[in-house]
This record gives sequence, structure tokens and C-alpha cells, in this order.
Amino acid sequence: MRICHICESRCADGEWCAVCIRSFPQRTPADEMTGDERGEALQVLYGPLEIPANMVHQRIEELVGRSVFTHEMGFAGSTALIAEARGERPRADMDEIVGKLPEGMRVVLLGDGGSR
Repeated sequence: MRICHICESRCADGEWCAVCIRSFPQRTPADEMTGDERGEALQVLYGPLEIPANMVHQRIEELVGRSVFTHEMGFAGSTALIAEARGERPRADMDEIVGKLPEGMRVVLLGDGGSR
């Protein structure tokens, strides 16, 4: 047995926290939280995974208020995402998001024919 670092309930080793999974649908909507509350909720998600990754990804997007690409979610990107969630910095634009990819990685962006 182990203790969940989010809700402090007892969990079976190697399994998701059943309490956190059950309570996920009742989570506080991000738009009803203060910037500090959003930042704290996001910071908790950077501990050991207590819920499936798709739920973590969904919650990160809710707290930040935009689509978040998987390469942004690593620990190195946590500071910027937490600052965005708190409202301490503007939301990242596509240039900044693509700029976080490793140098030399090819990216093809298809748009609607606009100038870019």
C-alpha cells in the first residue's frame, strides 16, 4: 500500500488513486479558481502520477486555459505553465510553443491559408 500525494488516501501499489479518479468529475472549474489556486493545482500534478495521463493533460489545459502540447508538459516546462495558470504571464503563442521543441526537429504547420 502507498499514500496518494494529492488526497492522502491509501492506494494499492502500482495502481491509480481510486479516490482521485472518482473525484475528478467534481473538480473545481478553473474559471472559478484564483490564479494562486490554479497554480497550486497545477503544481500538484507534477508529482507522481496518481491519475491516468489523459486526465492530467485535460486538467493542465483547463488550468492554463489553452491547448497544451505534450512537449510543454515535461518538468522543464512546468514553471512557464504554472505562471500562465496563475496569470503571471500571457498565454504562450504558437511561436513560443514551437520554440520549445528541440532544435532540428522538423515541424510542419498547416493553416487555413493565412499569412504565416
